[in-house]
Amino acid sequence: KIQSDKLEEPTRYYFENRTDKGRYDEIIARLKPYSFKDFERKTIIITVLCPKFNEGSLEGFVNQLETRLKNMFHIETKFSTLFLENTKTETYEDATYHEIIKSSTLVIVILNEEHIKLPIKQSPYYICKAKLIGQEIPTQDVQVKHLQKHNQYVMNNLALNIYAKIGGTGWTIEKVEKRK
Repeated sequence: KIQSDKLEEPTRYYFENRTDKGRYDEIIARLKPYSFKDFERKTIIITVLCPKFNEGSLEGFVNQLETRLKNMFHIETKFSTLFLENTKTETYEDATYHEIIKSSTLVIVILNEEHIKLPIKQSPYYICKAKLIGQEIPTQDVQVKHLQKHNQYVMNNLALNIYAKIGGTGWTIEKVEKRK
């Protein structure tokens, strides 16, 4: 015997328990995220670890991400960049001990295509993630291909990931007690 049920879309609650329907990015921008008060007078410091030869693509990406974080999540950000001389894992690892990292709220690690295929123990992302978790600094990886193409959905998801990783809550949903 097969029975199907249709799950209703949950109601999302934003700042001060306001609610609306539609795309989350548009609603958060209009109603503010659920945890807006936690970030109201704070500046989030984001450091980007990026290979030097990707410098030309980075500025437009950072500008768009900064705008998205401000307009969508209503947070103030300050970006700094630590350029890496090469793409060796050791270079990424050494950068995690740089003085600029210590004051960061979050670190974005820019990865090339070859980094994605590396085993975890040789991956710059996982090594940076492990080293920075030890310093209580969350990380977000970004592939180089996203520096050049500013896809709206990728940028929205990236902004949402960053907001969550710094302790923000975009929205909550109602808890519906149903017995099956």
